[in-house]
Amino acid sequence: MRSLVVLLVVLALVLPLATAGAQGPKPGAGSLPERLPYREETPWLERRPEQGEEAYPTSFLWHIEHVDGLKIFSNMGSHSLVLDSSGYPHIAYGQNLLYYAWYDGTVWHLETVDSERGVGEYTSLALDANGRPHISYFDETDDELKYAHYDGTAWQIEIVDSEGVVGKYTSLALDANGRPHISYFDDTNDDLKYAYYDGTTWQIETVDSAGWVGRYTSLALDQNGYPHISYHDWTNSNLKYARFDGTAWQIETVDSEGVVGEHTSLALDQNGHPHVSYYDIINKDLKYAHYDGTAWQIETVDTEGVVGKYTSLALDENGRPHISYFDETDGDLKYAHYDGTTWHLETVDSEGVVGKYTSLALDASGRPHISYFDETEGELKYLHYDGTAWQIETVDGAGRAGEYTSLALDENGYPHISYFNSTYSNLKYAYYDGMAWQIETVDSEGSMGYYTSLALDENGYPHISYCSYDPSTGDYDALKYAHYNGMVWHIEMVDDVGDVGLYTSLALDQNGYPHISYFDDTNDDLKYAYYDGTAWQIETVDSAGSVG
Repeated sequence: MRSLVVLLVVLALVLPLATAGAQGPKPGAGSLPERLPYREETPWLERRPEQGEEAYPTSFLWHIEHVDGLKIFSNMGSHSLVLDSSGYPHIAYGQNLLYYAWYDGTVWHLETVDSERGVGEYTSLALDANGRPHISYFDETDDELKYAHYDGTAWQIEIVDSEGVVGKYTSLALDANGRPHISYFDDTNDDLKYAYYDGTTWQIETVDSAGWVGRYTSLALDQNGYPHISYHDWTNSNLKYARFDGTAWQIETVDSEGVVGEHTSLALDQNGHPHVSYYDIINKDLKYAHYDGTAWQIETVDTEGVVGKYTSLALDENGRPHISYFDETDGDLKYAHYDGTTWHLETVDSEGVVGKYTSLALDASGRPHISYFDETEGELKYLHYDGTAWQIETVDGAGRAGEYTSLALDENGYPHISYFNSTYSNLKYAYYDGMAWQIETVDSEGSMGYYTSLALDENGYPHISYCSYDPSTGDYDALKYAHYNGMVWHIEMVDDVGDVGLYTSLALDQNGYPHISYFDDTNDDLKYAYYDGTAWQIETVDSAGSVG
């Protein structure tokens, strides 16, 4: 309610633009004080009505921005992880935006590649000869296939195909010239499509249109640069394989036993023969098929429970398969490899629901590296085998942010917000500096940041009251107060007698001293605390029943 009141006051003082169809002069710099020039980058600063204009327009123009929140990523492709020449991992992922993470041997670097909302699903990543990343992905907002690559200075982003709803289930490979080739699904026509860049323009082809075909594509290029694609035929419930022989596409049904062919991952051996991992929907098993030069050989690799979704396949130097995949029964990440005689199966991560959207790569020593999604924690994770044990890291866990918000505007009209990050149980603070949002973690000692209230002093420095939580008892156990003095944050415990600190509201007096109202959950009382310049003074205001 407090935030709503503040917002209504702001709307009453800061009048928005009329809709595009309204009459009257357009906003300009002269309609605002000199220190606040009109600019599109600060949409909350709208001009005041000029003489004779309607003071309260009949409609408002709301401006909405994404300030801080959970990074959303799903439907990562089986080739979203690659290793560079040093064996360091690079990962592409996204859904609300397109993200890219890479490890330099010491720390992870996280980048936002494409900040257009609704992009980044169905990523596929490849590195060129210079180690520069190339990514294919789906734009869900505009239903397009997109491609991004880093040219050594900046990211270059292109729309490859926008005819209908296209770009799901992408798979990317680079040829000897570093030019991209992409397989993907045309959701409008239910076709398998293929695009490649010839050095001047994108060439786009429909590979297979016989029924509903083309989901779960996986692409590899042979030594001649010809494409090979594994994919699912939904109409006939088959695993299919297409290859270009230099003249035409050759298409085969690889496995038609039951309902098979989802979650495919394709690799070519040194003879150019295809190997495919995939999911058996009827039997809920992990399957593997390879062409031996004469015929397709098909095996069931794992039958323990519901296993085999989100497969990723790589071949070692002996041409033997290694597969990462999801165990849906136990919510685990699993890994299978063939030693030339038998399959070896391992559960490599079982902490929570983990193992969706796996991508596997083998280093120069043949050791596996896997990226995957931890659904329980909402994190992107990465593990590798160091020769002795599996090592697991969290690559990106931006966290769920935005509960218990409180808003204030500074003298320039720029917003400042306090709020709670529930994933990491932190108190966070964001402010707009006129160019971009700046985000800080204020208090991370324990579970902090519930029921925040924010006020700015005469210098524009933030002061925040908030409540801490003890997960061991399930109680909100203290009222806390944080303020920034221009250099560092100062944090104080105000009241920790009983379960106190809920529903805080903060105001500053003319001396800049804080005054806080809040709820005492132990005694069901309304309490009030203020700082007198020397110490905190605490009073019970109302104890008649359950109040406050």
